[in-house]
Amino acid sequence: GLGTSKAWSAKVLNIDFATYNPLSLVVKDQGWLEATLGKDVTVNWVKSAGSNKANEALRAGAIDVGSTAGSAALLARANGSPITAIDVFSQPEWAAILVPKNSPITNVSQLAGKSVAATKGTDPYFFLLQALQRAGVPLAKVEVQNLQHADGKAALEGGSVDAWVGLDPLMAASESTAGSKLLYRNINFNTYGLLDATDTFLTKSPDLAQAVVNA
Repeated sequence: GLGTSKAWSAKVLNIDFATYNPLSLVVKDQGWLEATLGKDVTVNWVKSAGSNKANEALRAGAIDVGSTAGSAALLARANGSPITAIDVFSQPEWAAILVPKNSPITNVSQLAGKSVAATKGTDPYFFLLQALQRAGVPLAKVEVQNLQHADGKAALEGGSVDAWVGLDPLMAASESTAGSKLLYRNINFNTYGLLDATDTFLTKSPDLAQAVVNA
């Protein structure tokens, strides 16, 4: 009744925020979780640089809830990680293939024999695999440089790779500041944005998991 505070299942919630999950930025900025959970629960926000990093943090128990692309969530399940998707937060077009401003490359088939930056275990990497398959280019014919998203952007703009499978908002920034060009887009090669939680957290704190989804 009135005057009784809700008893939450845990005193701490560790959750990620990521530029590829704009909703997480809004929830963090507006303090909605803190307002919901009150003084009894400390909310720790941890930045994820990519789906691969979010999965690593979930596996290590560093975060209870993390943001990944659907492809990365599937990969975690396939690898037997005790991680479960609890929410679909978007159907984005966050990945595409970019080339530098003055690149002579005009189609994906021309990536044969070239170097391409992409972050393994993330949607841009799976985007690359699908784009190459559609263009009939074997993966072995492409030199994939496994760089975290921000490093891939720097490599493209610095000229050390011929193409980069970008991720927004880094991709949009590269287009606007460096004149990088979109080589190939396909919204169907982007998977959904998912919130994932560790199974131990879901067993122990379904109330906190629900509070996150509600926010």
